[in-house]
Amino acid sequence: MQTASATTAANEHDDERKIIETLIEERNRELTEKGAPTLQVRSLTKVEHKGDTLALTAEVQAPGYTPTEAELRDKGVRMQDGMAVQKVTFELHQDNGRWRIASAVPVSE
Repeated sequence: MQTASATTAANEHDDERKIIETLIEERNRELTEKGAPTLQVRSLTKVEHKGDTLALTAEVQAPGYTPTEAELRDKGVRMQDGMAVQKVTFELHQDNGRWRIASAVPVSE
C-alpha cells in the first residue's frame, strides 16, 4: 500500500510526464513536416522543480529513425529494441500558465 506522500509524488511524476509528452507532440507536429524524426518519451529519469522552471531528464525514442555513426558516437544515441534512443535533459519554462521547451541537451554517457 502506498502512503499519501508516495501517491502524491507518483502523481506529480505523472503530471510532469504529461507536460513533456504534450510538448514533444507539439514539436512533432511542427518539425516532422520538415523531415525531423518523430520523438516519443520512453521514460523520465530525473525531475527537478525550480519555481517556473522544470528540469527533466528523459529517454526519448525515435521509431523508424536511423541515426548516423556520428550520432551514435558523439550524441549518446543508441539502438534499443530496433529504435534510436537518446537521453536528453529538457529545461522547461512556464510563461502565463503555458509550458515551453527552453532547451534540450543530449546527455552523453
